[in-house]
Amino acid sequence: MGSKYTQRTMNDLTLVLKSPSESTRLLALKRLVDSGRADLKEILTPLATTDRSPAVRYYAARLLKLAAGAPRGFGEQDRMDTNVPVSPPAPSPAAVPEIRQAEAPAAPAGGRTATITPEPTAPPPGVPPPAVGAVEDEPTVPLVDAVGTTTALLLGAPGSQTRPPTGPETEAQRLSRAALSVLKPCVRQLAELIDAEDLEVVAESALALGRLRATETFERIASLLKTASPDERLARALGDMGDPRGAEVLVRLYRDERWASLRPALATAICRVRSPHTDEFLRKALTDNDLAIQGIVIKHIAQTANERFLDLLVAKLGAVEDYFEITVIQALSRFSATHPRIMQHLLTRLSRESNPRTASCIISALSPGKEPALVDCIEKLTRERDRRVRANAAEAVSRLTVGIAIKMRILRQLLSDEDNRVRANAAKIMVKLGDRAAVEVVKGMLTHRDKWWRASACHALGECRPAGTVQLLSKALKDPDMDVRINATKALREIEDPLVPQLLMSMISDKNLWIRLYALETLGNLRLKGANQALRTALRQESNNQVMAAAVVAVGKTGTPESSSGEISRYISHINEKVRLAAVEAMDHVLTPENLGLVLPALKDTDRRVRAAAVKVLFKFGQLKVISSLYETLLKGPVEEQPAVAFAIGEVADVVFNIQDQPNVGRLTEALRKLPAYTQG
Repeated sequence: MGSKYTQRTMNDLTLVLKSPSESTRLLALKRLVDSGRADLKEILTPLATTDRSPAVRYYAARLLKLAAGAPRGFGEQDRMDTNVPVSPPAPSPAAVPEIRQAEAPAAPAGGRTATITPEPTAPPPGVPPPAVGAVEDEPTVPLVDAVGTTTALLLGAPGSQTRPPTGPETEAQRLSRAALSVLKPCVRQLAELIDAEDLEVVAESALALGRLRATETFERIASLLKTASPDERLARALGDMGDPRGAEVLVRLYRDERWASLRPALATAICRVRSPHTDEFLRKALTDNDLAIQGIVIKHIAQTANERFLDLLVAKLGAVEDYFEITVIQALSRFSATHPRIMQHLLTRLSRESNPRTASCIISALSPGKEPALVDCIEKLTRERDRRVRANAAEAVSRLTVGIAIKMRILRQLLSDEDNRVRANAAKIMVKLGDRAAVEVVKGMLTHRDKWWRASACHALGECRPAGTVQLLSKALKDPDMDVRINATKALREIEDPLVPQLLMSMISDKNLWIRLYALETLGNLRLKGANQALRTALRQESNNQVMAAAVVAVGKTGTPESSSGEISRYISHINEKVRLAAVEAMDHVLTPENLGLVLPALKDTDRRVRAAAVKVLFKFGQLKVISSLYETLLKGPVEEQPAVAFAIGEVADVVFNIQDQPNVGRLTEALRKLPAYTQG
């Protein structure tokens, strides 16, 4: 095949490999391999190690392996035998094609580029693949349980963050172990797909294995991340896996300039692994010049309340730009309740702060306390010129652990404040403390000529909820201003009163989409069966996709299989993917053996999130064979289907490791308890 390439063509290909376009370089790679050049290795080696595109590095590394066994080049038949695809992986969205006319292969009928699909990997000899189909009367399925490293998937595997406790195994752990046994065949096949040719298949397979904590595949994912394709999802996979070895690998890549574009993803993944390497990285990252990296690390420290880094955080107070210091202050607020010195640092910083926004943030970070210095500071701040500072100071009064008399003395002066937010904050706290005069202040704000005063009053009523709140809000629902009605609708969401559902039902046809949205969401969360008919009517009349999605979920939560499953199923084929996704999630609330088939079309949806949602709904309903269907697709289905299947398996991991925290899993737990893995341990 190399004879058809002239010397000029080969020289042109070498030049094209330096193109700024990712898709152009990928196409040139394909042509270069076909050319049979003797210096193929010399050309591919730098591409596999230094090219800025993960896809180009990935293909160049794989082609190098093939070229090593054929020093004079290899032709079409060799490529078919080794499963090298004719078409390169899809370039990133930023890639701009430059040589479509001269180099792009002719497309077959239908407009798609021809590809060669590798033969599916057969299961081990003597091991039948899982059966496919419904399991209404047979909750167990024949699962592959071959011996090998890729089938040793256990809850709390060595090296993972979820280590089994020393005491007796809990019910949740037994259920998770049984669920993992159902997923073993998929895990084995996903491990095989780590070596696939398609970068999308590789990345999604690795991500699913990470979410399933399949630590037996750690070395292969780490090797791929280090040598061929530093995809963001591969980094996430190692982080999700929780294996302490992952921190060392990820930190090494983070320090490598070639992977500079992946540093935010690498930093996020490192934070998910418990290891001495992680602590060392966090300390150094706090002094990184990249503020985005510092932000990731600081948020992680705040979430985990890691006290070892307190001094480094305190050192940043007043030493960084205002917008970044707010992140530091928010992190320190997690420690101020248990560390008096943090409180003192915040007060000191507040005493010399001139930026009202930063000052307001510091006030919000101050913990409950009764120290005289704290009380005096907050009282002084209620007299500040900036209204944001005064409003936050009023909120801070509610967190003081001092007597009611002291709180009332500080707040009373704010009941006549010229700002609506300050007055509303002071009034709602005083109402909670039992001051009836403050209720009259809120009522007076409801009749103010300025709409923002009326809107603030609605918010305050939703917070303090004095007697007669629903009646007051019902009047606000008729306000001519949209923002007032929105706040009134939002205020009703947390109020337990028999009049609330009727008021909300009157708002599901409001001309403002946000009002309709809040009303529908609240009615759905209340799960009122009596509201179902009105919700179904509103759903049919709705034209906004976002509101329609909320309406279909509300119909599911308030309905019965007989009244709502047919209505919901109409939206499983809706043109908008968000509506289809909501319809599948709504079916979770009304699913029965009789209407199970209504969800099945979603398993072939073009949007992978919809497909994954359908898999989760069926799995939670105890249909374990839906996992067998995924396995069959991984094993024998089209290559283009594999990324979506891998994504769905990764989504199921959330159910597996949190079964008892999931709603509507009664049938799943029944099915899992009948599996040998549940009883045998």
